[in-house]
Amino acid sequence: MSSAASGVGPRPKSRRVLALAWLALALVWFLPLDTPYLLNPDEGRYAEIPREMVVSGDWVTPRLDGIEYFEKPPLQYWASAVAFEVAGLHAWTARLWPALCGFLGLALCFAVGRRLYGERAAYFSVIVQASALLYAGLARVATLDMGLCFTLQMAMSALVLLVHGPPGEPANLAAAPEAGPVRAPAPVALSALLAVGVALAMLSKGLIGIVVPGGVALLYMLTYRDARLFLTARPWWSLAALCALAAPWFVLVSLRNPGFARFFFIFEHFQRFMSSAQFKRYEPPWFFVPVLAIGLVPWITLLPRTLLEAVRTARVERATGLLLLWAAFVFVFFSFSQSKLATYILPMMPAMSLLLGRTLARLSAPRLGAHLGALAAAAALAVVAALIVTHWPRTARWVSGASSASEALFTGALALLAAGAALGSFWCRRGRALLGAASAAAGALLLTQAVLLGLAQLPHALAQRQLSRQLSSFVQSYHHVYCVDDYVQTLPFYLQRTCTLVGYRGEFDYGLRREPWRGIDSLQQFARVWNRDDSALAILRHADYQRLQSLGAPMHVIYTAPSFLAVVRE
Repeated sequence: MSSAASGVGPRPKSRRVLALAWLALALVWFLPLDTPYLLNPDEGRYAEIPREMVVSGDWVTPRLDGIEYFEKPPLQYWASAVAFEVAGLHAWTARLWPALCGFLGLALCFAVGRRLYGERAAYFSVIVQASALLYAGLARVATLDMGLCFTLQMAMSALVLLVHGPPGEPANLAAAPEAGPVRAPAPVALSALLAVGVALAMLSKGLIGIVVPGGVALLYMLTYRDARLFLTARPWWSLAALCALAAPWFVLVSLRNPGFARFFFIFEHFQRFMSSAQFKRYEPPWFFVPVLAIGLVPWITLLPRTLLEAVRTARVERATGLLLLWAAFVFVFFSFSQSKLATYILPMMPAMSLLLGRTLARLSAPRLGAHLGALAAAAALAVVAALIVTHWPRTARWVSGASSASEALFTGALALLAAGAALGSFWCRRGRALLGAASAAAGALLLTQAVLLGLAQLPHALAQRQLSRQLSSFVQSYHHVYCVDDYVQTLPFYLQRTCTLVGYRGEFDYGLRREPWRGIDSLQQFARVWNRDDSALAILRHADYQRLQSLGAPMHVIYTAPSFLAVVRE
């Protein structure tokens, strides 16, 4: 009997290989975080809010450019502010929380996959989750989506394990006999994990932290006619965690800012979900179909087989059924929303990764090699198409807004995917399925980083970076900074100065209605303020510069670019 089958665990050599694999993944995961520059607008916004928390010392009321900003709860702001306090203001500290949540999600995926389907399937599940483009990409950018994904993964993983089977029973040994028995976590510990996950998800992005676990649990109980989950999940523990962990901030911010509760819960949740009129994010109901297809690259070719196998076995494998319900609920719920962003379906990726890992563990190496070979061919054709589009005179005009560096990086990204998939197919033909899957995953991870670098090389991103570099050396010499009729959201973070908005409202509308003196409504009003200011700097468009000249505003140009310029009032 092998050591795995006897319950002793992996051999020392296997443990060393596993430790080295996790170390290599961690290096690939975290080392590139400082490049590229923060991307406008989201990364600038979610770096600047915690920076202002650190500067002001107010960790209760989130502010952006000094204006109350209540669109999202504060968990990521707090985490990033702590990173800033400890390690300083950098792009990598702004991205650290999403990256850390993404990596912890991989560890949780391994633990759950090992319990459900065996150790081999757990390895495949981690490979899928780490390399799926939507997951890998959002783990490297400073948005709130990965924090929500991980905290929901905590809660949903607890539910999956609660319905998996009697404690201590081996997990699917018929499907994965080499895995050996895996001791199940105690239901009490799982109820605690569920409770903490729900509370932290609420602090990450609001009511969705309650809606997803609650909705999936209800669907499970109705589908399987099994109300026992209500007792084993101990929802009163989740209520207690919400009261202890999440409620204090909501109560305190409401006391300090009357009107917060109505704006946050009614406007930002119900009106955003049910109305497209005010948010400019309407997409058709099928919007998430292509998002999922692209987001699951390089594993999308296995999705039909995975779903078919999961549906067939869900009757006897209730945990598999709950994984299906988890993924389907997230997909369908946000498809009904009148306000959609591609990132919204990220919380379904851990469930899809576990199901895909289950399929990969059962798939023969030659069959996996065929899938990866097809992917390599498709990616190679995409490289050829990209070269034609960027270099053939008749089509080059289609990408005239891109720089040569960004074109090269985007094309190179596709080439990296093709190379990784081709190498994976090579290893699979030699019977090394795990190594083949890891090779394809490496290609996808390199593609993700190359795409991010390519986005930073687009002309408008280069212009914004050059502007911040030019202004950072002397901006502290001026008492006031103004952003006129436009707002580059990365500037305040890199300049370490808030910017008074002129003629710009957008997501600041609620805060400016509460504190109108923090902004300037029109160019005419700004001209009067500018004339009285003896030490000011403004970033504006060329057309606004000409209008201000006609209004008699004295300005000295210190920087000019095709889309904007910077002037000072001395």
